[in-house]
Amino acid sequence: MRLLILCQYTFYLENSIVIKIFQKHLPNIKIKEIINKRNNFTIIYWILNLIKFLRADFIILGPFMPHYASKFLKIIKLIRKNKPIIIYHTKEVPISIHQYRPWEESDYFITVSSYSLDNHFYLPPWWEFFSFGEDYDTGRKNHKLGKFVNFEDVNQRKVPFEKWYEKENKAVLISTHLSHPKDYFYKKLSKIIKCEGYGRAFDKSIKGYYSSGFTKIDKLANARYDLSLFNAVFPGYVDERIFDGYACGCIPITNNIPEFMDFINTESIIFLHNKDEDEIKNILSNKDKLKEIYDAPLIKNRPNLNELNEFIKKIINQKNNLKIL
Repeated sequence: MRLLILCQYTFYLENSIVIKIFQKHLPNIKIKEIINKRNNFTIIYWILNLIKFLRADFIILGPFMPHYASKFLKIIKLIRKNKPIIIYHTKEVPISIHQYRPWEESDYFITVSSYSLDNHFYLPPWWEFFSFGEDYDTGRKNHKLGKFVNFEDVNQRKVPFEKWYEKENKAVLISTHLSHPKDYFYKKLSKIIKCEGYGRAFDKSIKGYYSSGFTKIDKLANARYDLSLFNAVFPGYVDERIFDGYACGCIPITNNIPEFMDFINTESIIFLHNKDEDEIKNILSNKDKLKEIYDAPLIKNRPNLNELNEFIKKIINQKNNLKIL
């Protein structure tokens, strides 16, 4: 069996829990990844690699689709007698009309939307940076944090509140950009508490997403708060940043919305949504309230991969009527 990966994130092949599950059920599966080329040459590169498309049993399609990708994939499905199963997998918020739009002709979808259908699986983005044990963690890395987040990191605080309270009273934002609404919330909070920013948004000499030369553990070690600002909010969309901040010993402060945060104990987070400056000041100056928030677990139940395993087994079984037990 052959699996082809297209238009995906850096380190997707090495890190994705989806790939690990495919390899678990199909130990001899051959996996190829085609990296997007710059200057709109991707489609030419695809044509030069046509044989990979014609031999693939499964294609995992990511959100970064180049021009003409849709037409190319339609042709592949049209000319293949034994058609490949196309799985669209994204960690992006599915609300953009032109950017990161799901390819509607995919056979299956793995997305951050908690609105699920028979051919759709809701996979929280933070799962891709979470430890699920040796069978799934081998070869995976959380480059930005510096370690994988374990259940114990986010279920119970390792440092007592009084020790945490001795940390510098500041919030840290690590980001590649300050596009709206990040700029709005960063400026808003900067009027209330000391804020520090790191990453390409604050240092243009940083060339790439993974080339900052530091980890989140480095920058959050002496901060009370991690400023976990999202580009957009959507039901079910919670990525790794809140988990990274909590695992580093911080209280996450976010612009996300409590009702959208599935599986999360929202009592462990400070929300900026619908709060004016006085309300935020009152929370940050109330030691008893901070202790209540700090001591609360981020998640109460250990996530497991049973349903995702069953979903991927269903995809595999569809191909050539295989039966994976």
